[in-house]
Amino acid sequence: MRYVIAAFSLVLALAAPAAFAAGTVTFNNTGCADFTVTNNGGGNFTLTCVPVVGPVCVITPSTSSPAINSNVTLTAACTGAGPYTYAWTGCSSSTQTCTDNQSTAGARAYSVTASASGNTGPAANLTLNWAQPAAPTGCSVSANPTSLPAGGGNVTLIATCSGGGPAVLYYWSGATTTSPTTASSQSVNITSTTTFWSTPANFTGGGNSSSVTVSVGTAGGGGGGGGGGGGGLAGCSQYNNVVTMDVPWGGINNTTGNGTPFQNNGIVVARFTVPAGAAYTFGSVGKIQVAEYGDPPTYRQASLSTQACDFRGVMTGQFDTYHRDVTGQQAYPLQWAVGNTAVAEFTVTGSTLFRPQLQPGVTYYYNIRNWNPFGNGGSGSVSCGTATCNAIVSINTPQ
Repeated sequence: MRYVIAAFSLVLALAAPAAFAAGTVTFNNTGCADFTVTNNGGGNFTLTCVPVVGPVCVITPSTSSPAINSNVTLTAACTGAGPYTYAWTGCSSSTQTCTDNQSTAGARAYSVTASASGNTGPAANLTLNWAQPAAPTGCSVSANPTSLPAGGGNVTLIATCSGGGPAVLYYWSGATTTSPTTASSQSVNITSTTTFWSTPANFTGGGNSSSVTVSVGTAGGGGGGGGGGGGGLAGCSQYNNVVTMDVPWGGINNTTGNGTPFQNNGIVVARFTVPAGAAYTFGSVGKIQVAEYGDPPTYRQASLSTQACDFRGVMTGQFDTYHRDVTGQQAYPLQWAVGNTAVAEFTVTGSTLFRPQLQPGVTYYYNIRNWNPFGNGGSGSVSCGTATCNAIVSINTPQ
């Protein structure tokens, strides 16, 4: 028998004599997956090598819409006999999986080739579009503990979100919270009942705001007639003749039916709550105001705050500096007002320059006293010259 192997064409030609004896001939070529046999006649046969084909792969990403600054894992699934060796481009790996993380948005190309038994298959290609993450969703804030004894203490605040993109900044308000901060939790010390607000955000935008209230017990008593002292009014214990009253949202109330009349050295605490779920057009402005009620016109000084009897940061004199904080992040009232009709403006759903943004579901206090900071040549003076200087308080909702 005669056989010839053509090295380049991988073709084997066989010629057998007429008196060929039956038998078995074995050919071994690791470059061939199989042979095809062609009968050329006259006892001539051609064996053609079927070359081994390298592994064919498909890339599957862990997400088809990756967000920047987050990991995506690419996995190569290959056909054919293994084991495989892998070569990636676009990310760094020599195994079946490759992990990438991009800090800028845009398209990025990836490819992988797999080899087995010395044969390399075709490249598998994939392009992913990296995008800005979605804003956080399903955000809430919790406090531990949620109540403290009289005198207050430390409380730990934790903000979490259940959906959307990861938060990278947290905006806080309430007491002495740090804002903004990259930390999702912080510890603060409070001495009176405080509502804390948190708004997680990333580079796409802010998530939903949420709040938690930590109550602080009171030692009781304090305050003069009309309800001073406890019930969240611990800050009023330093004043005499405190008149407290609730003013409905969008309504009015006056001091004559709320205990001790509004005297010349008295304090009025007008308490109101923004309804839960309240929403108004961005930039709409509301007003809370105080004016005389059946008594002579009286110059008054008022503060809008999350705390009762809050007159912190006031300096007397003609050139008063009324320390205030429209964001609610400092230890000052949110807004000040003075005059015979003292008016404080606010928004609910959108901040406006120099006006505080009140939060739905939160209780606020409009603290009023009969005081003219510009009286006596700028040294300040009591402004009520009669036995009583009763007042009426009204709330105009944002328009």
